[in-house]
Amino acid sequence: MTLPREVSEAFLRFGVASETIAWADDLYRHLGPPVVDAISELVETRGLRAADLTPAHLDSIRPMLGERYLRANHGAWSRGSGSSAFWCDRTMSGTARGIVTPLGEVETGSTPFATRVAAAARQAAGPDQPPPRGLLLVSQNAHRGNQEGTLAFDLVPSDIEAALALNAASGRHHTLPGSIGETSGRVLAEPGLAILWEVQPNVYKPTADRNAPAKRAYRQLRQWPLVTAVAALAWLAEKRYRIFVLRGEGLRAAHEVNPEEPLSPEIERLHDRTFEAAVSGLGLRFLAESEPPPSLRSLAKVNLGRAFEDAGLGLLLREVGA
Repeated sequence: MTLPREVSEAFLRFGVASETIAWADDLYRHLGPPVVDAISELVETRGLRAADLTPAHLDSIRPMLGERYLRANHGAWSRGSGSSAFWCDRTMSGTARGIVTPLGEVETGSTPFATRVAAAARQAAGPDQPPPRGLLLVSQNAHRGNQEGTLAFDLVPSDIEAALALNAASGRHHTLPGSIGETSGRVLAEPGLAILWEVQPNVYKPTADRNAPAKRAYRQLRQWPLVTAVAALAWLAEKRYRIFVLRGEGLRAAHEVNPEEPLSPEIERLHDRTFEAAVSGLGLRFLAESEPPPSLRSLAKVNLGRAFEDAGLGLLLREVGA
């Protein structure tokens, strides 16, 4: 799905720059028709001439539509009802369009699964850490720029105002509006294989000059890396997937980062430590004798696929089992 012809023609007629039209087209493909209304609202409320519209102006569309999405769906998630995805490639059809399924509130243990995740996270974190909080959700085919078969496990505040504060904060925001962060990867149905390749924040850590309104929500959900990693492992184990976790040294290839802004060794170390704690909290283990099947290569992103070829699957992946 691309911008309707009449919209593209209107942009050209009013002198909108080609780079801005390309950004609008990408947003439309992932967020649909509300993008057009949001651009009109943006131009009117800011008193902009269409010819002055830049890609930077379009950055406000995601939080604008994210707020509307949260107000429409947060209550349903709290009641255990699913929703359509926020990000999804609308050039695709069927299951590829993306769905969101709530897994429960971890602090209150509103579902058996949420109770299990909370217990495992507490076990892994230790006695001096705050209890896990928030709504757990799994999104399928709902990661921005995703490939089919992508899964993301997000943690969203149970309070909608806190969720709205996170949605409005600066960050990556590649999954659900209101999510503080996610653990994600990709699955293959036949045979049932899964790779978990990231534990990634959606919101940058608040400071005095950045994301201050989200400080309280961020502090309450600061256990999100462990909670979402536990949830991802537990969900995939319940579905009887054979689970592989990317080693920290493979993160650069998986994320296809800008070489001028490489991931630090500390991020790689924290990635490994998070999964090690999550595996231990669930009573699982890394299988030292495991040999990853070659079919896992079909799940890899482009650069990760090259890394698999160069280094071998066994050096970049660890299998998790009982």
